[in-house]
Amino acid sequence: YRGRSPVLFYFPGAIVPMHFIAFDKQIIQRGKVMKKKIHRTIFFTLAIFTAFGIATLWAKSLKWPEDPAINVPICTEPGDQELPKIVSDGTGGAIIAWLDTRNSQNDIYVQRVDAFGSVKWNSDGIFIGTMAGKNQAPEIAEDGNGGAIIVWISGHSGMHAQRINAQGLLLWGETGVVICNTPNRNIMITKDGFGGIIVTWLDTRDGYYD
Repeated sequence: YRGRSPVLFYFPGAIVPMHFIAFDKQIIQRGKVMKKKIHRTIFFTLAIFTAFGIATLWAKSLKWPEDPAINVPICTEPGDQELPKIVSDGTGGAIIAWLDTRNSQNDIYVQRVDAFGSVKWNSDGIFIGTMAGKNQAPEIAEDGNGGAIIVWISGHSGMHAQRINAQGLLLWGETGVVICNTPNRNIMITKDGFGGIIVTWLDTRDGYYD
């Protein structure tokens, strides 16, 4: 038979020599034309190597440890990281809020990790509290746009909320917005389906639990 030179194909992670002859004339085998069969074989072989290349690229992009005893660090600061609350970021990752005592006081921090296991925001989290050392009881809900809304009890000044977008930017000012300025506890929140939240809590403004 007669053909051209071998062709070199590139796939992510490897260069694979494909020793296929590009035929410009029919090849007769056992009296039948085999051109279509050859084209079909080349197509499926290329499809297999393409899938292999994509899988290799995907595997290389993952940062989740293969050892179940090793995990992706969200925060490695000294002190305690307590009461973690987690929601989806809408793209296979997660946004986590927690109570942090790294400075020997109670603060609220938040962090995002994507579907590949990469931590996306500031190392060890973003501070979102209003009164340093006097924040507690964080709750979190996804905002439906890749970010989240966090609500917490802020010292003796009541309850605050902050919204953070997918890039880690605080959207409701440096100190967030006030939900309630009287003593409260037992916060529960849920998304409202329009990018906001609905909040309930136990309130003692009248000296009773309401």
